[in-house]
Amino acid sequence: MLISVITASYNYAQYLPQTIDSVLNQTYKDWELIIVDDGSSDDSVEVIKTYIQKDSRIKLYTHNEGQNKGLVETLRLGVEKSRGEWIAFLESDDIWRDDCLEKRVNAINENSNFNLIFNNVKLFGDPQKVNKMQNVVNYTTAKLIRKNYPHNMFYDFGVDNLILTFSAVMAKRNILEFWDCPFDKLFDWWLYIQLSYENKFLFLNEPLTNWRIHSDSYINSSSCGILPQFRAYLDVYKRKRNRKLLLKIFWIFIIYIISFKAIKTLKTKIVRKIKNLK
Repeated sequence: MLISVITASYNYAQYLPQTIDSVLNQTYKDWELIIVDDGSSDDSVEVIKTYIQKDSRIKLYTHNEGQNKGLVETLRLGVEKSRGEWIAFLESDDIWRDDCLEKRVNAINENSNFNLIFNNVKLFGDPQKVNKMQNVVNYTTAKLIRKNYPHNMFYDFGVDNLILTFSAVMAKRNILEFWDCPFDKLFDWWLYIQLSYENKFLFLNEPLTNWRIHSDSYINSSSCGILPQFRAYLDVYKRKRNRKLLLKIFWIFIIYIISFKAIKTLKTKIVRKIKNLK
């Protein structure tokens, strides 16, 4: 089974060698690596070309005239150029464990009743940022392991994005049809909601992806306006026109607001107690 690995490249020349090497080192060998450069101004293209000369499974594409078109259009082009039945995403600053693809393929061979598979992650990079983010990973993992898989996760994405990085995801090619996202930041969250409406997901509780945490991450330099998950849910409703779905989306929104207010209230109480201790 050919796996198409899609990597969107933009000004991460210093990280690309580790990322590409982690694909080359995979124990599962039936893959192609499609790298789409989104108008990088550093040496990213030159780095990619050196690897193309080493391995014919690695291919480079760019937008017309080397334009910068953003993450959504870059990933769309990568999928269009790919040939695999399954598409794996790998961000250009992350690294896979050597058996990442092998573990995913084994899971697919054991149970075909799902169309998207994702795994747990291991953090590395900036020590301070890693320490802060580890709490998020622990919290998310605790929520994920309580579910039975394969699982329809459509309503699970209302409060949190339970898939922490695109580099942990592999999806069946024929379900990747939702590219009309109105923003780049958190496009993955928006996409998971679109895909999970009619597809089951499988979670592997193994840290097969090394997720790099640093100050130059793409997510830190983008904005998307109102909460992306509710734009995604409303987009699904517009396609399906299901009144019951709209009611459930309303309750998801209420739960989100309650959760947000509860956390804010808790923080306020903690601050007050700290002040009283002085």
